Amino acid sequence: MSAFKGMLATGVLCAAFWGCESLGKTNPDAITKTSADSGPKKTPDSQRRLYQSDRDPAALRWLLSHCVHRQMTVKEISVVLGEDGTRVHDDTWLKRGNGYREDDTVYRWGPDKNGRDIYLVFRNARLINFDPSEFE
Repeated sequence: MSAFKGMLATGVLCAAFWGCESLGKTNPDAITKTSADSGPKKTPDSQRRLYQSDRDPAALRWLLSHCVHRQMTVKEISVVLGEDGTRVHDDTWLKRGNGYREDDTVYRWGPDKNGRDIYLVFRNARLINFDPSEFE
């Protein structure tokens, strides 16, 4: 019986990480919903649309925590967020005392519907000092 439970748990994990194709026929609603309580499954596309249409700060945080990573370019992040970043030229206030170099560049995205902007710092055209867990 415990061997069956182990195989069942492995099957559930495989479905969660690799999809349900190997488990036979699936219900399309089961793929798009995580549970009755949590509503539709969040995807990069759904969260990008929500951020773009409503300027939803939770959708922006979700995109930053799930889709943005160190070493990404400005263009890659702009694609993730669905809008171009704006180069911040007067950025000494952000870089001073925070371990950034004078030649680092800062870009801004936003604002969200609460008026908050996201500032990200790049060195050699790549995102630095970024921790996605700060946006969870």
